[in-house]
Order: sequence, then C-alpha cells, then structure tokens
Amino acid sequence: MNLSERILFDMIQSLIERGFLSIPSYKNAEGKAVEFYSLDPLYQKIESLDQVDKTSRFQEAQATKEGEVFEMIQTEFGRQLSPIEYQQIAEWFSKDHYEPDVVKEALKEAVLNQAYSLKYIDRILMNWAKQKRTKANDTPRVNDYKQQNANAQDLPPVPMNKWLNK
Repeated sequence: MNLSERILFDMIQSLIERGFLSIPSYKNAEGKAVEFYSLDPLYQKIESLDQVDKTSRFQEAQATKEGEVFEMIQTEFGRQLSPIEYQQIAEWFSKDHYEPDVVKEALKEAVLNQAYSLKYIDRILMNWAKQKRTKANDTPRVNDYKQQNANAQDLPPVPMNKWLNK
C-alpha cells in the first residue's frame, strides 16, 4: 500500500475507535489465542443506515399519500379546506390511524351519496372501524350495497289479501 507501518496502524486504530472494525480473538485447535480483523461492525452500521433509509422512504410515501387525500377532498368539495378541516383530516391519520386509502374510499362513498361533509366521512370511517375494516380492500363498495338491494328485490311478491276481514 506504500504506507509505513506506523501510518497503517494509526488508520486501523482510527477505524476501531470509530466502530468500523473490531479485533476479536478465538482459540485454535492448538489452544493458542488467534486474533483477526472483523468488518462486522461496519456491516451492522451499513444495515442500520439502510433501515433508516427504508423508514424515511416509507414515511415520505405515507406523507405523499396523505397529501393526495387532502387534494382529493378539496377537489371533490370544490373549495379550499379550512384550518379546522385540515386539523380534522390530520387527526384521522395521526390520532385515529386511518390508512390514506381507507379515507379515500370513505370520500368516494360520501361523494356517491352526494354528501360533501367531513362529518359524513368521519361517520363512515367510524362505522368501518367498528366493523374492523382497516384496509381499503376491506371497505364495502357502493356496488356491494346495490347488489344487496338487488338481491332483496328478487324476492317473490307477497300477496296483499285482506286477511283481517276473514
């Protein structure tokens, strides 16, 4: 490496002090203590940085999804949201821990019922939470309601005789 022993040992000592290198020892078959250089601390630091990076990317993606919800609500309501409405929606994510996709589904439900109110969306979310529907694919679709009503209409007609007069 064209380095003197002294400089090389200083570099190794610096890596050990900063936690990138360790010198563990073990006993070999002859019973002698053998030391070796291990890069395990370096690998652990790289892995922890990767975990932090993944966590920050997840949080950024979550914030993006939440931002999309704010924009969707403003678009559907046709107006800017008030600060109180922003706070209400933010609480759905922070306090109530609703997924952004679930809030989007509740917004779709409210719009299909022509109810442009955060209270209506909040009631939908509360009902879904009571029914343990926490993910977007768990939420009932409006088409499901229409299908249930169609099944109810397929019942045979009930005769309307005057049975009380008999």
